[in-house]
Amino acid sequence: MTTNHSPVVVGVDDSPGADAALGWALAEARSRGVSARLVYGFGRDLTYGSMMIYGNLPVPELPHVKAVARRLLAAAATRAQKLAPDGVVTTHAYDDDAVPALLEESEHASTVVLGSRRLGAIGSAILGSVGAAVSARAAC
Repeated sequence: MTTNHSPVVVGVDDSPGADAALGWALAEARSRGVSARLVYGFGRDLTYGSMMIYGNLPVPELPHVKAVARRLLAAAATRAQKLAPDGVVTTHAYDDDAVPALLEESEHASTVVLGSRRLGAIGSAILGSVGAAVSARAAC
C-alpha cells in the first residue's frame, strides 16, 4: 500500500469562500496526517486590499503588493493555527495569477482545495473561474 505524504494545498484570499476552504483543507490534512500549504497568487489581476486593479488603472508598486500578500498569508496562517493548533502549515505567495500558481502547486499536492466566490454562471463566464480552471487541469 502506498501512502501519499504530499500536502493539502489551499488557495487563500480575503473572501468568505477562502475561509471555508481553509477549514476544509485543515480537516483534510489532519485526517491524512499531512501538512497544509496556504497559497496566494497575485499577478495580472492584483488584489490590493479589497480593490481589484485591472487594465490601464494605476497598479501599486510591487513591494506594496508583496507586503499585502504577506499580510494576507499571515492572517490565513493565524486562522489556521486557531482552527488546527496541532497542524503543520506552510505558506507561499506567487507573483503570478492564482490559476498558474495553483497548477504549479498541484504537481506536489495530494489535493487542492478552493473556495467559491459564488459568482454564478454569468459572473464566472465574465470574470473567469479559478476553481474551474484548476480542477480541469490540476495534476492531483
